[in-house]
Amino acid sequence: MLLHAGPMHIIMNLYVQFLVGMKCETAWGTRTTATIYLLSGVGGNLLSSVGDSSSIGVGASGAIVGIVGARTMKVLTTWHEREPRARNQEATQAVFFLMMLLLFGTNAHVDNLAHLGGLVVGSLCALALWGEADQCLCRRFTETLGQATLRRLAAAAVALWFVVFGLLLFTKVKVPLWFVHC
Repeated sequence: MLLHAGPMHIIMNLYVQFLVGMKCETAWGTRTTATIYLLSGVGGNLLSSVGDSSSIGVGASGAIVGIVGARTMKVLTTWHEREPRARNQEATQAVFFLMMLLLFGTNAHVDNLAHLGGLVVGSLCALALWGEADQCLCRRFTETLGQATLRRLAAAAVALWFVVFGLLLFTKVKVPLWFVHC
C-alpha cells in the first residue's frame, strides 16, 4: 500500500483518497477510517496475492476502494434517515466511482483483485460497524435477520476473509480465479 508504480499512480491515488477519505474521516473519525482503510488494503492485497502470484501489486487502490465500499454501505444502511437529495447524490457518486473502476480495470496493469478484495472487506467492515436494520434500504432482510446478528455476521466474514486468504497465501495453494485478468 506504500509502493506505487510512478508519480502519476501516486497522484491519482492521493487525489481519490483526498476526495473520498476526507469526507469519511470527518464523518467517522480518524481511527475508524484508518481501521477500514488498513483492513481493506490488506484484505485486497491478500486476495491479489492468492489469485495472481505471478505479479506484484503496488498502490493503495484496494484500501481506497474499501473506503468507497464502506461509504456506499453506510449510505445503504442509513438510506431512509437521509434526505432524498443527499442520498441520491451519494449513491450517484458511488455508482460513478465503481463505473470508473470498471473502465480503468480493463487496463492490463490494474490489479482488479486488490480492488475487489478492498471493496468486499470495506463493505463488510461498514456492515459490522453500522448494520442498522431500522433505516436500511433492504429493511425486510435486516428486520428478519436482526441488527445484532447482521453486525456479528459481517465481523465474522471479515475475520474469515483474513483466515482463509492468509492460509491460502502461506500454504502456497494455487487458486484458479477466472476473473484475474478480466
